[in-house]
Amino acid sequence: MTNNKKIAVVTLNYNKKDDCLSCLRSIYASDCSNISVVVVDNNSSDGSADAIASTYPNTPLIRNKQNVGVAKGRNMGWRYAKENFDSEILIFLDDDVEVAPEYFSNVVRVFQDRSDIGIITAKAYVDWNTKIFCSVGLSVNFYTGLIYDIGRGQKDEGHHDTPCYRDACGGFAIAIRRDLFESAGGFDESYSPYGWEDADLCLRARDMGYRTFYMPTAVVVHKGTKMGRDPKPAYERNKIKNYLLLLKRHTNIVQKLCCCIGVPLKGLYIIGEMVLTGHARVITAQCRGFFEGLRTR
Repeated sequence: MTNNKKIAVVTLNYNKKDDCLSCLRSIYASDCSNISVVVVDNNSSDGSADAIASTYPNTPLIRNKQNVGVAKGRNMGWRYAKENFDSEILIFLDDDVEVAPEYFSNVVRVFQDRSDIGIITAKAYVDWNTKIFCSVGLSVNFYTGLIYDIGRGQKDEGHHDTPCYRDACGGFAIAIRRDLFESAGGFDESYSPYGWEDADLCLRARDMGYRTFYMPTAVVVHKGTKMGRDPKPAYERNKIKNYLLLLKRHTNIVQKLCCCIGVPLKGLYIIGEMVLTGHARVITAQCRGFFEGLRTR
């Protein structure tokens, strides 16, 4: 495909050397030539940075001396791209994502054809073989407090093959117009070290008049999906803390009142699930995140 829109790809890596190399391999095997890539390594200890530099010596690599978190790490890549790449589209890919060869051309096609689209979410599988969905976009309902990956765990049987609007997009593979991202000020680093910075960006873009769009022909694999993975205390703590921050910033008074009922009920359900699945130790971390979130502005 011929396109006249240049793409800047920011890949954030932390201790996933082999996955990140596979991610870069898939990017460079794509059907688009107008792609510039920068990798941000968040102080990995598995030799990632050296392996990336050796395998892809012409790919710019930012070596952080500490793990600065997701939002700040991605913003560092954006600032490098802004200074060094002449791009119109920004695409943020996690280190454990691989893109189909036609992913970029399909993203470009949407941005060329639809001026109201600011962000594009992909059809994401957990692997290339089983065709089990990781996500086909996020559903955000502030009356119930429920935010979830649409399609997660389902097998692709053609029921998510229609392009459509979504509430938000998972940050593991998010494509956004560069001017929109800059106007929004990038990812909000208040959501550090991770958790809901992607949904927040989509909601702020919506307030600016841009929609998030699901494009089923833009296909990726996200190998780092949480499905089947034991919950980690630090992860759960930050997700809950930043979940409350998201609610505070994006809900109206009626939605806040509804969440005062729905969120505690959801919390009790999660606690029960943790107990029944043998992960009671995670509950303490979740409670810490909840009270930290109440204090966060």
